[in-house]
Amino acid sequence: MQRRYPHLFSPIKVGNLVFKNRILAAPLGVWTFSPSNYVFDYAVSMFEERALGGAASVTVGHTEVNAEEDDTDGFGLYFNLRDRKGTAALSEFSYAVRQHGAHVGVQLNYGTGYYAASECFDHGRWAKEMDRAKITQTIGQYVDCAKKLKLTGFDIVMVHGAHGWLPAQFLSARTNKRTDEFGGSLENRLRFPVMLVDALREALGADFFIEYRISGFDPAREPERFAENIALIEAIRGKVNLIHISSGGPDSEGGTAHTFPTYLDPRATNVSLAAAVKEIFKDVPIAVVGNITEPETAERILAEGKADFVAMCRGLIADPHWPNKARRGMEEDIIPCIGCYNCLDTMHATHFIGCDVNPRTGREHRIGEVSPARTPKKVVVVGGGPAGMQAAITACDRGHEVTLFEKSGALGGLLRIADENPVKNRLEKYKGYLVRQVGKRPIKVLLGTRASAATVEACAPDAVIVAAGSEPIVPDIPGADRGSCLTVAGLHEHGAHVGDRVVVIGGNLAGCETALYLRSLGKEATIVEMRGELYEGANEVIRHALEAKLREASVRAYTGAQCVAVTNAGVTVRSVGAGVGGAGAGTDAGTDAGGSEAGVDAQDAGVAAGAGAHDAGDAAVTDAGAGAVHTQGGPGAGGTWTVPADTVVFAVGVRPAYETVAELADCAPDVVGVGDCVKAGSVREASRTGHYAALDI
Repeated sequence: MQRRYPHLFSPIKVGNLVFKNRILAAPLGVWTFSPSNYVFDYAVSMFEERALGGAASVTVGHTEVNAEEDDTDGFGLYFNLRDRKGTAALSEFSYAVRQHGAHVGVQLNYGTGYYAASECFDHGRWAKEMDRAKITQTIGQYVDCAKKLKLTGFDIVMVHGAHGWLPAQFLSARTNKRTDEFGGSLENRLRFPVMLVDALREALGADFFIEYRISGFDPAREPERFAENIALIEAIRGKVNLIHISSGGPDSEGGTAHTFPTYLDPRATNVSLAAAVKEIFKDVPIAVVGNITEPETAERILAEGKADFVAMCRGLIADPHWPNKARRGMEEDIIPCIGCYNCLDTMHATHFIGCDVNPRTGREHRIGEVSPARTPKKVVVVGGGPAGMQAAITACDRGHEVTLFEKSGALGGLLRIADENPVKNRLEKYKGYLVRQVGKRPIKVLLGTRASAATVEACAPDAVIVAAGSEPIVPDIPGADRGSCLTVAGLHEHGAHVGDRVVVIGGNLAGCETALYLRSLGKEATIVEMRGELYEGANEVIRHALEAKLREASVRAYTGAQCVAVTNAGVTVRSVGAGVGGAGAGTDAGTDAGGSEAGVDAQDAGVAAGAGAHDAGDAAVTDAGAGAVHTQGGPGAGGTWTVPADTVVFAVGVRPAYETVAELADCAPDVVGVGDCVKAGSVREASRTGHYAALDI
């Protein structure tokens, strides 16, 4: 049989291990592993699912070798590999992964905050410079943990030498300011990482697999950092089995933005960095990670000799069965990662992982594969947006007879704002995935059909799932009804036909994305935001990415500025002070007309940036094209001024269409509302509520 991806699915032997394909499940830290080694069932099941899905190896991320100390970096709890009490739990964990033909590893790291290569301010406190005794102790901690992993059935140890962590601190001249044998010359700066690798190799034996992760650097842009990496690889080649290339760190160009590539960044972000290393070390196995989401892309990387393995993290969070689906020619069934980073943001905040597009992620132990219902029923789903489509898919997979009503002429709901939008092309892929899945199933789809009580009752349903979505908020201000005013959804219908000068009212996540979309159309875009800052609703990673993209796109923004009217000349703005905040009446709280699609929490109250009263103050002007310079007291400080505009776009929130739920409440024995029509939220809430509602029938 001719394989579509011959390089991606060709076995390879590296060291003493045979990998069944070239797909590695990149390190993923799940911080509900406690220092006493108690392993929650959900964590075991999630990693096991990655192995079951076809990855050649599965690696647990960021596991601190000094976990017996106080929580060192604020991230949470980890395996305490130095405590004998957890041996049985570790053994069970490794077996759960290996039983599916995957290798299993752990990424070892030194938790910072107390000690570093040189004295520095780290994670909110001053970290001390390690003395010789502390260096020796630390290497011993790595060794003890690695030996514990080998004892309990793990067959890979990864040294985390990327992203500015301890080994990288010693290597980099930017962070290593020591004057002893561990600092100064490159030879001295190599001493700690080489000593660490030597100690691990001696303790684990010649046949055990050691992987070393580094941040790659562009030889043209950061030649000194690239040279440091080349010297490191030269020093440890033959001692480690695989070099794993990521990018970014607090001391690198672009900071940690490159560590966490988002939907705003190019695909396969780090491939050129890996290729530069591979060009020099042709005989050293190289893995590359970073925004690799398509089987075609992965195959091309390998076929062109730019790397020997592709590593994926978020792609396998979205769909752990990505490898098997690609191998079996089921690419259209791969759940696409939308690059929102809500998975890891939630994990950092709550120590629990989830996925916006896969309701099962993190809950595999509790929510197994969709199983047939005991009694097949007639189910009506109202609304063809993400919540409705997910509900229809899950209900059909359970054996129910499903009818889906959609009042417009196409499925997708507000996901359709992503159509032909370069800023949200990943969301467009997700919409396409859902539409295809509906089409592959025996679901009766009624397009252009409003679901009234009469039409729904005519189907004689046993259950009704209402996913009627939401309606965009239009502020109650003079001129808001002018023909030049649009909602975000309306903007995407008009596209390039809007005027050349566009003002976006609302600087939340959706408003910022809208401004970038306008710039892609060649329009001048200005954001007016009543709060004291932009990006409300965006997680930290997306916030930083948006800030960089807005600056790059020369988007101008006014914060602490309230839109009070729309006129022939443009938007009348009143300064309300740079510190205004809070959701509710008088703010532009919530998502845009994209609702679920914006990936942010929404408020159903909160009329836009034009209602309510605030104390007058100074507006802050952000000229993103001039390096994000903030100046207090912009035009008309403390008063009003006009921002010229040909078109005005309101990105100020949505209201749930709950009246549809109420209208249909008596159409079946069981009626439930899901998605935005209950509470305006994100794609995550849409997919989860739709899926869970169908599981309950």
